[in-house]
Amino acid sequence: QDSCSADGYTTSVYTLSISSATFDNHRPWYLEECPSTIATTYSSANINQPAIVTVDVPRGCTKMHTGTSASAPLAAGIIALALEANPSLTWRDTQHVVLRTANPTPLLDNPGWSVNGVGRKISNKFGYGLMDGGALVTLAKTWKTVPEQHICTYEYKLAAPNPRPLVGRFQLNFTLDVNGCESGTPVLYLEHVQVHSTVRYMKRGDLKLTLFSPAGTRSVLLPPRPQDFNQNGFHKWPFLTVQMWGEDPRGTWLLMVESTTTNPNAAGTFHDWTLLLYGTADPAQPGDKIHPPGAPQTTSVLGRVQQLTSQLYTKLRTKAHVARRGAMRWIKRIGGNLFDSVQA
Repeated sequence: QDSCSADGYTTSVYTLSISSATFDNHRPWYLEECPSTIATTYSSANINQPAIVTVDVPRGCTKMHTGTSASAPLAAGIIALALEANPSLTWRDTQHVVLRTANPTPLLDNPGWSVNGVGRKISNKFGYGLMDGGALVTLAKTWKTVPEQHICTYEYKLAAPNPRPLVGRFQLNFTLDVNGCESGTPVLYLEHVQVHSTVRYMKRGDLKLTLFSPAGTRSVLLPPRPQDFNQNGFHKWPFLTVQMWGEDPRGTWLLMVESTTTNPNAAGTFHDWTLLLYGTADPAQPGDKIHPPGAPQTTSVLGRVQQLTSQLYTKLRTKAHVARRGAMRWIKRIGGNLFDSVQA
């Protein structure tokens, strides 16, 4: 019930984060979900199920290598093959080729998959899918070094009261309008996206943060974490997502901050958030789709969130109505039985 979004290594843009899948393409029990995961390799499942075969210490071999400790070296070995095919690959080139050749198909029976603004399947469990060594090496051979990386920073100006008081169960929506870059070279083709935020709350594990891109991609930056009872919250924490990779960042971004608490007296404060957009002014590869010179026409993110909230509210009302009707039938039946008993 933890999230790798609370891990300082995986929230770094320099980390190529790898997840695990079981031998039969399912989520292993030890998996942590987060939107900074780029791809997945195989590893162990439950006891008595196949694990990873490798050399052992001090000698010999083992067929019981397990966990993410097995997945990361498999990824490193596949990337070593790509570097052998093309020694000019940079750290950003490597993330590009891993992401573009990842195969989601074997893992699609697991819940939680969605499609981002450029048509790629994404998952908080598995990133963009299973690493494919053959496809990765093939692409690496023809890969052109990506253009220079640029960073655009947008700081949200919180209106009074600042900091914003938080009480009980709540949902706050904060929007930022992006048009290339406030200063310097614009970012028109996204790679990494970070949200740096400061939130204080009575139980940190009750907080949930979700980011919506102008293209409508929904990325859960931080899910509720029931075992986190820390009362200090997050201070300028760099939540990272790679799920908007390739999108045009121009338009309205929305950060949704929620609490899932059942304690009406839970309290805290929301202080600030900053949006950092990493990417390029030109397409990463010559054959990539070119974004239009003007900002793309997209559905209002806030409108989409309101629509989703309205749909959820309608579902809850419907469920409540059904439950109420069922309760009334039950009461009438019990009442009728009691009346019959009294008459007798």
